Amino acid sequence: MTSHDTLDLSALEAAAAKVGLAGLRARVVPRDPRRGSWFHWEGATLDVSEAVVDRCPPDDASALLVMTVLERRRLRALRARVVGAVVGALVIGALLAEFVGSGAGLGVGALALVVVGVYAVYRRAEIWRQADDEAVVLLGDAQSLVRGLNRMNQEELVIGSVRTPARPDLHGRAERLIRIHRLLCEPPAEIDASP
Repeated sequence: MTSHDTLDLSALEAAAAKVGLAGLRARVVPRDPRRGSWFHWEGATLDVSEAVVDRCPPDDASALLVMTVLERRRLRALRARVVGAVVGALVIGALLAEFVGSGAGLGVGALALVVVGVYAVYRRAEIWRQADDEAVVLLGDAQSLVRGLNRMNQEELVIGSVRTPARPDLHGRAERLIRIHRLLCEPPAEIDASP
């Protein structure tokens, strides 16, 4: 494991300020192989997974942070809507079960839950696209975000003996940005991990 104590994280702090998180002090934290989380912010601290600093130069890491903040804001609003819709579906199902019959109530409730689930999956994909596009506008260029997405596409989740991609959506998102912005693919530059 490389010591990250001497890393200059000011680019990440500036990126955080760009998306409304001014005043955060960035620090590197160990990667958690059970979660695909790259950044966590609370209070005045921005925790940056060592997976990000090991794989990404500062510009690419900053682009990922901007995209992540925008994505999480939209996902938080989606979660609130989904929870409201689930509660509504359960209430409607219970009312129908009470007044029409348990079979009808359960059927309508189950159908409503399926519709909410499909909506949530569709909206999440739309939120990813919106966050990517908004990040590109804020950054002024898609290149660093595409490089960051491609680098982090190598990250895996480890649960017991099972390894799976941490974020299977990243490759498609990078490909979409390459296509939309007509970017030329370049081989990734090596990162100097020495302290």
